[in-house]
Amino acid sequence: MNKTSSYHLFILFYTLFNNICIFRHTAFCPIPKTILLRKISEYSFALVDLGLYLDTHPKDQNAIKNYMQLSDTYKQYVNEYADNYGPLCSHQVNCENYYSWVAEPWPWEGEC
Repeated sequence: MNKTSSYHLFILFYTLFNNICIFRHTAFCPIPKTILLRKISEYSFALVDLGLYLDTHPKDQNAIKNYMQLSDTYKQYVNEYADNYGPLCSHQVNCENYYSWVAEPWPWEGEC
């Protein structure tokens, strides 16, 4: 098996595995917190990396399209996390009743 076919096989299995892991969860069974945090971290890294590429290749339409798709998926994961586990950033706080940013345990309290 050559490098190219190995790479394509890896991408195929990685994509299938991720889809199985993510899409088996429903509204009644949200994606576990640790998986969402990992996905948010992975997509954040990919967005920064692709953003650096776009800094030097601003007319690459394929990269722009990929950036927009990654950005949409990243936003979905962040919103799902905020809906199920609370805000990741202070600007995601719902202030209708009270300032809920302080309602959840902080990372150093060991419950995150």
